[in-house]
Amino acid sequence: LDCYYQVGEFKKALEIATELRKLYGPQHFVTELESDIYEKTQEYEKASDVCRAYLKAYPDSTRSLLKLAYLNYKLKNHTELDKFLKTFEGYEKLDQLEAYNLVVLYSERGFLERSRKLLYHLRAIYYNEAEVHSRYIGYFFMKERDDSIFQHETVDTDTVVLLDTKFGEMKYLVHDGPTNIEKAELNIDHEIAKKLLGKSVGDEIDLPNGGVEKPRIKAITSKYIDALHVSQGLFPAYFPSFTGLQKFSFDENNPLEALDQIRQQAKERRKSVDTIEGLYNDNRLTVEAFSALINKNPIEIFYTMRDAHPMPPIKAFTGSAKDLSSAAALIKSQKIVIDLSSFITFHELNLTKLLVKKFGTLGIARSLVDRLEEYLAELQNID
Repeated sequence: LDCYYQVGEFKKALEIATELRKLYGPQHFVTELESDIYEKTQEYEKASDVCRAYLKAYPDSTRSLLKLAYLNYKLKNHTELDKFLKTFEGYEKLDQLEAYNLVVLYSERGFLERSRKLLYHLRAIYYNEAEVHSRYIGYFFMKERDDSIFQHETVDTDTVVLLDTKFGEMKYLVHDGPTNIEKAELNIDHEIAKKLLGKSVGDEIDLPNGGVEKPRIKAITSKYIDALHVSQGLFPAYFPSFTGLQKFSFDENNPLEALDQIRQQAKERRKSVDTIEGLYNDNRLTVEAFSALINKNPIEIFYTMRDAHPMPPIKAFTGSAKDLSSAAALIKSQKIVIDLSSFITFHELNLTKLLVKKFGTLGIARSLVDRLEEYLAELQNID
């Protein structure tokens, strides 16, 4: 079964999967493979039927629940998808990739509080990974975000309180989780938390055994914003080679210093891009590989090339194993399977109807559809 799947003999693989299901009922590996085949061939209804059949036998299968949620998103079954997103509990059962896929679904469907909580949870679990902090920071630059987390006039659950004391500054997180003295996290029933709740900036706090001089609240911040500031500060010290984020420090009395730093960084990046562009012009990279190396969406790169003067040659887009596998899944049922370069070219020249009339329905690889949807999501999240 797996061999047929790996070589792209999907029809034979599905025949075996069907027989196995008849003999032994829904099986985890068979279900995953079968639904994946239907997804590759863009038969989402059949893929969702396979997941539902498995969930009837194993209703607590988190992996299948998430797969069905993804398929409902693709099929625009928003009612069923939203019902799942509102009620799902079980973050601890998810691996990192599954959790981030769930974050995307939450964000796309407007469940911003849930997406934020899950990202905060992931940040705590994978605290030593730069990419996790980068993703967390990126959330706050989304267009569709919940700005209410920026506004906290009084101490409440999930706020971080900065106290000015005679011994220096002290910081506490007040939350409904367990008290952790080492991390300065206080449950709302802790005696200090009770003194803090409801207070505002400037208020004095009468702490037990606090002495004559009472601590004063210096700042109140959402725990999510405090975590954002902490994550931003980690990169120079612990992730200096991470290229997804850059931080500049400068004297506020000399802002030109920051400008010089930015210019130097831009110059170094331009040099790197020029080297990669040279490899592309030497026919050693596809459009996709070029875009991946400079960390840009391939659709954006395509249009940048098209609008450049002089315009560089736009070469084949397809090159990754994922694209080739996705296209191969369609080639047996379609006369023509088009890549990104062809797709945009046909659209720009208004040739799509003519080609369909001549050759019939054109095949589009699943990976291309995913990229188009990702690009649209990026555009929607730009202010």
